[in-house]
Amino acid sequence: MNTCLAALPCNAYLNDNTDNINDNTDNINDNTDNINDNTDNINDNTDNINDNTDNINDNTDNINDNTDNINDNTDNINDNIDNINDNTDNINDNTDNINDNTNDINDNTDNINDDINNINDNTDNINDNTDNINDNTDNINGNTNNINDNTNNINDNTDNINDNTNHINDNTNNINDNTNNINDNTDNINDNTDNINDNTDNVNVNTDNINDNTNDINDNTNDINDNTDNINDNTNNINDNTNNINDNTNNIKVNTDNINNNSNIINDTNNINNIANNMKSNTNNIINNITQEAVGIFSRWTSTLTSLQTSFMITVCPHKLTV
Repeated sequence: MNTCLAALPCNAYLNDNTDNINDNTDNINDNTDNINDNTDNINDNTDNINDNTDNINDNTDNINDNTDNINDNTDNINDNIDNINDNTDNINDNTDNINDNTNDINDNTDNINDDINNINDNTDNINDNTDNINDNTDNINGNTNNINDNTNNINDNTDNINDNTNHINDNTNNINDNTNNINDNTDNINDNTDNINDNTDNVNVNTDNINDNTNDINDNTNDINDNTDNINDNTNNINDNTNNINDNTNNIKVNTDNINNNSNIINDTNNINNIANNMKSNTNNIINNITQEAVGIFSRWTSTLTSLQTSFMITVCPHKLTV
């Protein structure tokens, strides 16, 4: 009876440890669910990081393409600026040529004016000599030499007029040549000016392209910064979820240790119960043995008492015995 009563607290203790095992098992299940949730979060954040990394790669490719476009447009601008410089040099050369030809025209015009003045002078001389001839004709006999001199003067002046006329023609040809040169140089200036305007337009177009590409680069850079921020946020989330997994893993370890400890206690309690049962069995065996021994002693004592009583009756009161 005492052994059975002593076993009751062990059973209650066993039930408490079983409840603890169940609680720790529930905690392990909860922590496992948390680990699974955090793992799903890590996978989602990893997918987000991969998506953001892809976006960064795409934006980087766009930046490289836009940078190439900027380099190409910059090369075009440099080429157009070189063309503008070349055309400006051509304009300067043609302007110098025009100035030279204009100076030549002015010089030839001055020469023509000089020759015209010479012609006028020679014409005046011819008129004077003609007047002299007329005057000397009146005095033919006495002025024959004068007529010859004046005739020679007329011939000389006529030659001078012819020379001056040739000079005028030469200078006029020079003026025409210089005028043609001016026209050619003016055409060249106009062509070079058109080239400068075209190259300037190209520079403006390429500059607009550079501005557009620069804006695209800025947009892509902002996208990269946004995606980088997203990656950092997702990385932080992964770290938080990893820490949560570690915490839950530690909790699982603690609960597992608790389960192991409670299992050991249950095993110890079972061992105690087995010992108690063995003690109960041994006690019952002892009691049975004592009882059997007592019955044997009582039986032997009864038998002895009966024998003693019988002997007494035979000895003391034989008349009371019935055969």
